Amino acid sequence: DTVSGLEVDAKGCPLKETLELNFERGSAKIMDGSYDKILEFAQFLRDNKAYKVRIIGHTDSIGKAGVNMKLSQDRAEAVKTALVAEGVEADRI
Repeated sequence: DTVSGLEVDAKGCPLKETLELNFERGSAKIMDGSYDKILEFAQFLRDNKAYKVRIIGHTDSIGKAGVNMKLSQDRAEAVKTALVAEGVEADRI
């Protein structure tokens, strides 16, 4: 029942990828050393149009919960913005 065009594993299940990035402390700015991962992932998505992306942002547990929730959202938005800037369609994210 896999959607046509998706790469699959040995069981026929669509491949999943986790993109782990680093951000500047207390910031939604993607660290320069992590940006290469964005470029590689964006290329994968441009080459594999059937894939859609779900972004989940995280922070550490230091600080107030409300501030961390906003920072997590801002980080997820920063990743989306970066992927779109690299040619990934926003409606796939």
